[in-house]
Amino acid sequence: RIRDILRQVPFLSDLDSRYISRIVEALTTYTYKSSDAIIRKGDEGNVFYVIKSGTVKVHDIEIGQSTYDDQQLGKGGYFGERAIVTKEKRVANVTAVTDCELLCLSREEFLKILGNL
Repeated sequence: RIRDILRQVPFLSDLDSRYISRIVEALTTYTYKSSDAIIRKGDEGNVFYVIKSGTVKVHDIEIGQSTYDDQQLGKGGYFGERAIVTKEKRVANVTAVTDCELLCLSREEFLKILGNL
């Protein structure tokens, strides 16, 4: 269930069920094929993603002067919240490792429902 997947996201796990319901209603589902680019570093950050199925690789991570190791995320993993909250450009590339189904929440809906958590 989508609600259960959302509850795996740490900053959503303790939310009142009314907020979770609002998020579920606002979500759009996108599918990506293996090796598809999902996010490109430097792009505008206007979508928050939660992985419904599949695996993604977050790579070329650079925040300020610091670089970070690549990460693989699977079901329940999430990415894209930083750019929404900070209004900074994307700080990493995200690529589908396998075919993926992603739950997507626009910046507008994210901020309307969650404010600046």
